[in-house]
Amino acid sequence: MSETTLEMAIGQLLAVLREACEGPAQQWSYFTDNRPEAGLFSTLASLDAAWRVSAVDGPRWERLQQDLRQRYQELSRTVEAHAAREAEAFGQAVAAVAHIAYHLGAIRQKAIHLRSPQALP
Repeated sequence: MSETTLEMAIGQLLAVLREACEGPAQQWSYFTDNRPEAGLFSTLASLDAAWRVSAVDGPRWERLQQDLRQRYQELSRTVEAHAAREAEAFGQAVAAVAHIAYHLGAIRQKAIHLRSPQALP
């Protein structure tokens, strides 16, 4: 059995982050459904801008999603560049991925509820 290097661990961490945001890249998945639309970006794109608590218009909704993608790309670059420097930085990267995964689950649950016939006004 080969030893896992730090570079391999960071690669796996980035793969899980990618799955959380973009959906699985292959036929299997780490924790989401194994469909491309299972990630955070696709889940948000499937919702419209009129939320129950507050609403934004379509262009603003698109900008919010683009901002989220930019922040994801920044996080990916930061993890790749800094997670190997020390144990605390690696732990923070793991925590960021776990936090995103939590929000993905919460948003997907809300999206299911919003699409259900009982949720319609």
